[in-house]
Amino acid sequence: MLDVVAETVAPLLERGINVVSICEELAYPHVSHPRLARQLDELARQNGVTLLGTGANPGIIMDTLPLLLSSMTQQAHRVVIRRSADMSRYGAILEKFGLGLTPEQFGLAQRRGAVIGHVGFEQSVAALGSGLGWRLDEIEVDDVRPVRITDRARHGRHRSLEAGTVSAVRHAARGLIADRVVIDLEINFGFFEPGDDIAPGDRCRIEGVDQNIEVVATAGYESHLSTVAVTANVVTAVAEAPPGLRSMAELPVVSFASRGAWTNVDQRGQP
Repeated sequence: MLDVVAETVAPLLERGINVVSICEELAYPHVSHPRLARQLDELARQNGVTLLGTGANPGIIMDTLPLLLSSMTQQAHRVVIRRSADMSRYGAILEKFGLGLTPEQFGLAQRRGAVIGHVGFEQSVAALGSGLGWRLDEIEVDDVRPVRITDRARHGRHRSLEAGTVSAVRHAARGLIADRVVIDLEINFGFFEPGDDIAPGDRCRIEGVDQNIEVVATAGYESHLSTVAVTANVVTAVAEAPPGLRSMAELPVVSFASRGAWTNVDQRGQP
């Protein structure tokens, strides 16, 4: 995927244009695509521009946010994240998760490489491990698997799932040091309804030597809206960042914080 995106990105960098992309593999390609990462970094530096891959995840939820939270313990030794991502706002992207397929169709599609699940686990694990100063020995990414077959039709904004088809899948990954899991990530993707046996929301736990830090978003982070917001909010930060291929962890938090709601409002509360 990054190879294809690079064919579009490279000419833009050569023309002196800063680039922000939601390509998951561009968020932290130094481990998964080291040669291409070096090439893009050199190209951006040569032309005095900045390149950044970001979004909700990778970008914030499973890398930058836990890195920020880890500052509240003097020494983190394990990160555990559990997430349920509502996919009902999406359309064509559902195909890579196998949502809407029967179990038999899911198996066939997975074997031919059409069902791959979440792209970006390797980047999130690598970015988080690097930010924490950990030298990971291995990054494991499991195969995505169905965890719920719906007994009735479920309807999303662009697609409906028929009864008897996969309505939720689970995908997991981990980073290891000396055979010990130090980064443990898991996401449920699906069309969810009240009463489902899949816990909603997002949970991030940082286990430290002095205390554990745990943040729970019971409603969860809305994937689609969060991706749009993060991408929009980093535009100015990327324009002001030093040239080269950058990651979210290299940008000051204040540079991509949400702004504007009250920027142009007078003291009477009127725009």
